[in-house]
Amino acid sequence: DGHWQAVTGREPIGLIEIWDISKPTPKLAKEVSFPAQNFSNVMMLSRDGRRLMTDSTGANLKLESRLFLWDVDWSADGGPAVTPFGEPIAATHGALSADGQRLVARRPGETVRVLDLTQSPPRVEFETKDWEPFAFSPDGNWLATNQSSSVKLYQRTAETWTQRFQLVSAQGKLNTMTFSPDGRTLVVGDASGCVHVWDVSA
Repeated sequence: DGHWQAVTGREPIGLIEIWDISKPTPKLAKEVSFPAQNFSNVMMLSRDGRRLMTDSTGANLKLESRLFLWDVDWSADGGPAVTPFGEPIAATHGALSADGQRLVARRPGETVRVLDLTQSPPRVEFETKDWEPFAFSPDGNWLATNQSSSVKLYQRTAETWTQRFQLVSAQGKLNTMTFSPDGRTLVVGDASGCVHVWDVSA
């Protein structure tokens, strides 16, 4: 609802802060500690605000990078209650679906995996030899991934994900991508500083 923001950073290591940003002066609402190996690069709340993802990634490449998942209860007394969800997942990059029920993640040298978080342990729903960045559409039915400076779009079916389109960009490495809130537009940023805006409503 735009009233809350979760942040993390280099110092102190292993601390999540949740801020109430609904007023002109933001207020710290909650601090949560987690067993970080190193500073965190990634922080993401699912669009419904009920699941939080953070990572433990740093300059020391000997340490295994992991993604941590959390359930968030905004109705709890004394500020949001944040509790661990499942076991850490070995990966350096990840993105949550809008409802927090799926995670797309990748570790260097391995495939991109879509995990069904409703299963325990999470079930691998789909694998592809693409890489980050990646993003789910707001309705959770589309997945955008990166391959050789192009964007591949997969549609979720009953059993798996099927590639439907490939959007070609000649501007170099892709750094980030996101869908618009209505899911009709995909915005992609590349290493050259260009932003590509795709109409994916058809």
